[in-house]
Amino acid sequence: MQQPLGGGNGRPPSPNMDSSLNFLTQILSVVTAFLGAPYLYDFTSNWVERIVMNAYGEGMLDLSMLAWQILTFPLVYALARVGWMWAIGLLAVSAFMRLSPAFA
Repeated sequence: MQQPLGGGNGRPPSPNMDSSLNFLTQILSVVTAFLGAPYLYDFTSNWVERIVMNAYGEGMLDLSMLAWQILTFPLVYALARVGWMWAIGLLAVSAFMRLSPAFA
């Protein structure tokens, strides 16, 4: 017989906790991307500019830099989403291990 996912003991999984953690990671990731994308753009713009100038010439520079500026937000968002999921997961495991009598 297959074990139920999530709740255990015949209980269904709790969608409220999953959706709350998902919402929390989305909000934290948007804030991180909003604050971090300009820094990533400033840090990498000279590098991208050199690559575009060497590969395509000056005619594509403005469009390429605009595209790079737009692409930095989803890039930072995706990395932040993974990072926040890991951080929240590690925090939950750490709290469980500290509060559980089995690990005392």
